[in-house]
Amino acid sequence: MKKIYGQSRNENCYFCSKSATTLNSQGVPSCINHKENTVEKKRCVCGFDMEVKKGKYGPFFLCQNCGPKSFEKAENMDTQGFKLNKKYRN
Repeated sequence: MKKIYGQSRNENCYFCSKSATTLNSQGVPSCINHKENTVEKKRCVCGFDMEVKKGKYGPFFLCQNCGPKSFEKAENMDTQGFKLNKKYRN
């Protein structure tokens, strides 16, 4: 099947998983019904808050301690295997 320009990447709404047609104020793909909604800050496993940032390849979460994390990784994050950097340890 031949690829058609613009159809190789179909994005879904972060809130309801429908086809995303617009971006909200944070740059997160969303449908027309959820374009006014915002993604809340999440807490990383290291204890710091993660902010939503908009980048070249789409939105991502940014932790002050761990660095950037994709939306999928931040949603499925578990508490095992992560340690604080040396400067944040007790």
